[in-house]
Amino acid sequence: MRVGARGKANSCVTNTALILLGREESLYLFDGFIPRITWTLYNGDGSVKAYEHFDMPLLLAVDKTYAKIRNEKYRYIAGQQTLYWMRLISMILM
Repeated sequence: MRVGARGKANSCVTNTALILLGREESLYLFDGFIPRITWTLYNGDGSVKAYEHFDMPLLLAVDKTYAKIRNEKYRYIAGQQTLYWMRLISMILM
């Protein structure tokens, strides 16, 4: 079977093309399999705090999922001490 650059094999749309580019209405073509990306936010103890499912087209769902990902920039030090004041003082003294 030869697959062209447009995602067709023998003039039929491939499953890959449907998953990446297809509309959500074409889910019935997958016979019970639901292609989706799931984003999950966990608490510190490992329990689920929030989640969201992103359905087809997965090419666009990747961007939506990436927008939900956050990396914490703050670090907490034992005893509720922070480095904020030390940085502020060093900036003033410069």
